[in-house]
Amino acid sequence: MCLVALVLSGTRCPAELEALAPEKINEVDGIERVYIAHRISNEKGKLLPEHCFFSGDSKKLKLSGPTKVPAADPLNLNGGNSYRSVDGLQSPDQRVVWPLWFSSETALHGLLVAKGSGSLKVSLGASAQTVSVEGGVAVFKFERAPKGESELRVSPTAFSGSIERVELEGPALKEAKLLRARWRPAAIHSSFISSNFTARPTH
Repeated sequence: MCLVALVLSGTRCPAELEALAPEKINEVDGIERVYIAHRISNEKGKLLPEHCFFSGDSKKLKLSGPTKVPAADPLNLNGGNSYRSVDGLQSPDQRVVWPLWFSSETALHGLLVAKGSGSLKVSLGASAQTVSVEGGVAVFKFERAPKGESELRVSPTAFSGSIERVELEGPALKEAKLLRARWRPAAIHSSFISSNFTARPTH
């Protein structure tokens, strides 16, 4: 039996991303780890601002250009919003992160669409490379995506500007998933309420 609580972020849904659905990733000590995820079709996928989260020194990072698209966010993960870009990138300590799951260790190609100039560090699992933004885009390639759960992370190295999206393609995306929200048994909080007693929280 899987006790669950929901965390993370929300959706505009390009054609390559299938509708959000629960996906069992693995099982640890008899507890299922289940995510709300998009399956990626046709070995192509677009990672958008509303699909990411921030880590590191994220105080100056923000999502810009919110547009209400309730139909594209049926689970209200982003309050029914989609976004134009991730703004405020300027420090190597900032990280924009997209959680992914890969079924095989094969090649992954990427095109990062950005406004600004300079270079960015793109990481996938333990692998990393520095790419230059030229003409509004930066190109990267990983020969072997790590099998299983991983994170695509983008950080400025000598860059000031914004990220609009990341376009991915390649055999690594066969049966791959974009992870959106995680159900965590450890996050469960509940309470019992009786007509005769006050609520008593349990954790």
